[in-house]
Amino acid sequence: MTLDGKTARSLRARANRLDAVVTVGEGEPSEGVLRHVSAALDAHELVKVRVSTDDRHACRNVARVLAERLGCELVQVVGRVAVLYRAAASAPKDAPSDE
Repeated sequence: MTLDGKTARSLRARANRLDAVVTVGEGEPSEGVLRHVSAALDAHELVKVRVSTDDRHACRNVARVLAERLGCELVQVVGRVAVLYRAAASAPKDAPSDE
């Protein structure tokens, strides 16, 4: 799924008020980091991830790897912070409600 311009702009605006939920190191993300980011995406759809490096290219590469391995969209990278988005799976129509 590729984000169109209007959707990406809306997600960037929503992400503006968020804090980073995960800090990852430079290099290949571990399975634990992937599980943690995946759980955050499941809970919130839109998350910020801080990358502990001073190299912009390394930060962008880590963000791309996270997006590829987690099946989410890389919305933007600003400095050392990446914004990731994965749409929540909708509940089946026949699922019981909490009413």
